[in-house]
Amino acid sequence: MTASPESPANQGARAAKAAMPRDIKVMLAAAFLIALGFGLVAPVLPQFATTFDVGATAAAVIVSIFAFMRLVFAPAGGALMGRFGERPVYIAGLLIVAASTAACAFAQNYWQLLVFRALAEPVP
Repeated sequence: MTASPESPANQGARAAKAAMPRDIKVMLAAAFLIALGFGLVAPVLPQFATTFDVGATAAAVIVSIFAFMRLVFAPAGGALMGRFGERPVYIAGLLIVAASTAACAFAQNYWQLLVFRALAEPVP
C-alpha cells in the first residue's frame, strides 16, 4: 500500500511555518522602532514646546506636523521609491527621521522645533 498524499490541512500548516523573508523582518523591525520612537517623543513634545512660551494649540501643532508632512510627501516618496528602489529610500528616511528627531533636542526656539519636527517625515 502506498502512502497517502499529505492532506491540505497539513500542507497549510507547513506553509504557515515557512520563514518570513528577511526584507519583511527588517521592515517590521524598522516600523516598530519608528513607532516606539514616536510613542516616546510625541507625548513629551507639547510640554517641551511650552518651554518656548507658546500656547497649547501651538504645542499640539508640533505633534500634528509630523503626520501632516507624511500626508503631503507620500506621493513624492512613492516616486522616489520607484526611481531609486525601496531599500535606499527607506534607509534614507530612517536616517532623516533619526537626525531630525535628535535635532529637536537642540532647538533654541519654537520655530526651530517646528522645522526639525517637520523635516522628520518628508521621506517614508
